[in-house]
Amino acid sequence: AQSDAAKVLADRFANGEAVVEIDPSAIDASFVPDRMPGSDEDHAALVTSIADTGQLVPVLLRPHPQDPTRFQTAYGHRRIRALSELRKPVRAIIRKMTDEELVIAQGKENGERRDLSFIERSNYAVALEARDFKREVIGAALSVDKTELSRLISVGRSIPKRLIDAIGPAPKTGRRRWMELEELLKSRADSE
Repeated sequence: AQSDAAKVLADRFANGEAVVEIDPSAIDASFVPDRMPGSDEDHAALVTSIADTGQLVPVLLRPHPQDPTRFQTAYGHRRIRALSELRKPVRAIIRKMTDEELVIAQGKENGERRDLSFIERSNYAVALEARDFKREVIGAALSVDKTELSRLISVGRSIPKRLIDAIGPAPKTGRRRWMELEELLKSRADSE
């Protein structure tokens, strides 16, 4: 029979409270990317920090839904990338999560740590909507109200992806500038 202490530990692990070490090569990214390439200007500093002091905050993973030998990232992509480059194991909490729970955790973490730029949030909202997530889930993932969510999705749909990619994450460009570009493109299309 399992001792009470062992049962408590097993329950904690099953509920995602235990921190384990995972080889970064067994970890896949989230199924919906939230950052654009080039949006991580602080990567070298993060690698140096982890090399000096170790990984202080665990990442959140779930068992991969299609491959039981792998894991999928809810949050901690930057730390996983840094640890992979350092050839060190990733300290992680493993939690069973639905797709909805994963995208909400992913969005909340970004809101609480290193904010995504407006256009990255816009792209993320459009990508989630394209995967048939309900607007309530998308709003919860991004911690925005219905009005702001409508703005994010409107901009993400109106500005061509190739133009967004050419501009990049533009962390200092706020909602107003992106909405001005959206209006400019709409008026240009109307006049043609």
